[in-house]
Amino acid sequence: MQIKEEYKTKIIELRDSFNEIVITLGQLAIQKATIERDEKYLQEQYQKFGLEEIELLTKIETEYGKGDLDIDTGEFTPKQ
Repeated sequence: MQIKEEYKTKIIELRDSFNEIVITLGQLAIQKATIERDEKYLQEQYQKFGLEEIELLTKIETEYGKGDLDIDTGEFTPKQ
């Protein structure tokens, strides 16, 4: 016995819609994982560069004393 064509059509439409949602959810999960990985990497880089900056400023202070540094010109003005 066959079901009505309209039921069959509706079931196929529902199944196709369900499959599209599952595929989209999978794609979103992959994008989310990629974003989380990228965010973690960028946070690590941010911390790394922050530490490098502190180390460099400490070296400059050790060599030149306390003062102000114009990053654009490289000019150091000692504090009196």
